[in-house]
Amino acid sequence: MKPSFLAIVGAVSIATLIAGGTSQADTNMPDQNAPRLDAAAEQSNTSSGLRSKAQLVDGKGNPAGEIIASQGTNGVLLQIRAEELPAGWHGVHLHQIGNCSDVGVFKASGGHIEGKGGMHGFVNREGTHGGDLPNIYVSSDKRAYVDFFTTAIDLQDLTDSDGAALIIHADPDDYKSQPIGGAGARIACAAFPAM
Repeated sequence: MKPSFLAIVGAVSIATLIAGGTSQADTNMPDQNAPRLDAAAEQSNTSSGLRSKAQLVDGKGNPAGEIIASQGTNGVLLQIRAEELPAGWHGVHLHQIGNCSDVGVFKASGGHIEGKGGMHGFVNREGTHGGDLPNIYVSSDKRAYVDFFTTAIDLQDLTDSDGAALIIHADPDDYKSQPIGGAGARIACAAFPAM
């Protein structure tokens, strides 16, 4: 089975995302008082399966949101709630090690998770790997709320003996260039702990 991805983007219309502009839909984005993901879900075994929570930090080590990873029947649901990030498109990847301690560079998170695939990029003829995720769009209010579902990994790929990290990059991923799609510097990091 080839890896597949489903992105569900908040209340922002696809037309707005493609144009990169603002519209009435931008005002419908969740506000600062929007409900947070379940704080009790840090690492839990719920009736819907295993879940793990990771706090997102920016390049200065400041809180920048949270990520919840939930095991589904055929893959993992990643719920990203990011704040205080630069507006525009950003590449998002899953990295091998749950370590964000080198704030500002985030290289301690290692390279991309390989998962069930091979090379980097959705349009790479040699296939994708488990670290590939779609780009996110951060609105002018510096927030992005997005849910991704990927069949390229299982939750155990994120919570193995050294954990894993979700990295947000400065630039968008072009989905083909090696090794990171030209996504640039690592500007935010969320470390999933080992379970």
